Amino acid sequence: MEQLISLSWQSQTVLVSGYLAYSIAHGGRKSAHRNIDEIFIVICFGSVALFALSVSLEALENNCGNFMCGYVEAISALIAVSASVIAGISWRGFLRSWSATLLRKISGNEEDNLPTAWDTVIQEPGYDVSQVNVTLRNGEVLESFAIGDFNKFPNGPCVFGSDGSVALYVTHIHPVEGDSRAVEAVSNSLGDRITIVPASEIEQIDIRRKTKSK
Repeated sequence: MEQLISLSWQSQTVLVSGYLAYSIAHGGRKSAHRNIDEIFIVICFGSVALFALSVSLEALENNCGNFMCGYVEAISALIAVSASVIAGISWRGFLRSWSATLLRKISGNEEDNLPTAWDTVIQEPGYDVSQVNVTLRNGEVLESFAIGDFNKFPNGPCVFGSDGSVALYVTHIHPVEGDSRAVEAVSNSLGDRITIVPASEIEQIDIRRKTKSK
């Protein structure tokens, strides 16, 4: 930490910008990265900040007014951070999918460099989840449908943990024996009831998805 503080403000800006962008672009995927991967990804996003910092510093120093001249460094740093963050958002939003599709076409390799199919499915941004069925190890099934009814509930309609856990608003329970039953009062005056199922209790997860409406 002391070494970071001793760096110039420009270097600090580039490193902080790179890490912020990395956290945005690869949130939920960091477990698949080695230390060397993280370092080079931070450097890549930091280079965006470095370019924005250099351009904005030169432009502001040459064209600043009396008031702005005292804040050239602060404004340049803000521009650099913003540029890097926008790059991170763009990568997570559409550039990652576009580049992965392009690489698959070029190489013919379908591997996405993620450790499990679960990671691939839950990180796909192009779909809305419409139904979730969680089959427990004891054979009981917890169902959330229509999951869109819970879009405005706390934490959204459902949560998929990177460890394989699931949090969902259970609407129906299908026991191994006996009749299925609807869950009453998912939401009442006391609040909204969400069920968290640890990965160790899950046998299978069925997810119904559809392309996001534009």
